[in-house]
Amino acid sequence: MIKPVKISICIRKDRVLVNGNNLLYIRYYNSIEKHRYYSTQIEVKAIYWDAQKQRVKSSMRNGHIQLNNRIRMWTTLYENELSNDPFISFDNLVSKITNKPSGDTFLFCFDKLITHVSSSKKFAASTMYSYRSVYAKCKELWPKDISVSDFGAHQMDKYYASCLDDGNQINSANRYLKTIKVVLRYAKSQKLAVDESAILYKIKNSYTERTFLTKEEVERMQEYYDNTKSKKIKRVLRLFLLGCYTGLRFSDLMKLTQEDIRGNFIIAKITKSNRNKHTTIPIIPQARALIGTANPLFEKVHNPRANREIRAVGALLGIHKHFTFHSSRHTFATLSLNYGIPIEVVSKVLSHSNITTTQIYAKMLNETLEKEMAKFG
Repeated sequence: MIKPVKISICIRKDRVLVNGNNLLYIRYYNSIEKHRYYSTQIEVKAIYWDAQKQRVKSSMRNGHIQLNNRIRMWTTLYENELSNDPFISFDNLVSKITNKPSGDTFLFCFDKLITHVSSSKKFAASTMYSYRSVYAKCKELWPKDISVSDFGAHQMDKYYASCLDDGNQINSANRYLKTIKVVLRYAKSQKLAVDESAILYKIKNSYTERTFLTKEEVERMQEYYDNTKSKKIKRVLRLFLLGCYTGLRFSDLMKLTQEDIRGNFIIAKITKSNRNKHTTIPIIPQARALIGTANPLFEKVHNPRANREIRAVGALLGIHKHFTFHSSRHTFATLSLNYGIPIEVVSKVLSHSNITTTQIYAKMLNETLEKEMAKFG
């Protein structure tokens, strides 16, 4: 005998996000399909979740009322559907409470991908933020959803044009389009028919000026790091300066552990590489002083927050440039070439697959030299 469906809100303790939170799920159960889950995209730490009352505890203090209001919205939605059909299938339930068709539609696949990625520890919080931002934009552009087989180059044009209208730069729009391609490849992996014109869609990135700090500006930051008593400023400067002395990307610095320190070298796996690629970086005295004994080397911090903090420190020190944490990598490259280190060595340390990428920094040095020499005129 088939029994009526049972639905509740729960967390899955076996699936913890990189920021330490757990996602709240709608848990569906019937006597045939057993348990199935749908993510509400609501995040909460497990210690603040009351499983019996299915709500966030008031001990969370900041934000628990807003989260409980969102949970109440989901509860109302599925209770209404259960009252109409006590034997509703999982797919029909999801279709009705999310107001979108299930199956082979673009937004459905996107939402499914986000749920899958959210439960994985392999993805940074910044990646999840980017995915959800692109999803929100797509939902705005295609409120009635669209079949993945109909999502072609024309739809990519539409998204790209909307990005430019919103004031995004070409390179930023390109990153968002890559996320859409990830969704379409995911749909393809689910044996769905996909329009290849969208996957092959390409817009050439525009050249953007790489901001770097001068030797004097780096020394100014180092001196401030040595003398400040602010733990917050020390934390952000330590991270940025180690980037200036090693050329490691922000994501690679975040993953550094004491096991990556091998004598006088850092041997670290490169995040951006699709292959199992490592880089070997000599540890100069300034970098050695910053490594310390913590394991991992750095506390987790989101890249956007780190960018805001380092720019604030820069302004405090009179460095009026629009720079980000990635500028530490540019700084390493330009200073290394300025010190006479062969471009082939710099390219290897930076793990560039093509030396022409490294040659951009040599060109930047020449342009800077021309501007400085012009002052004599």
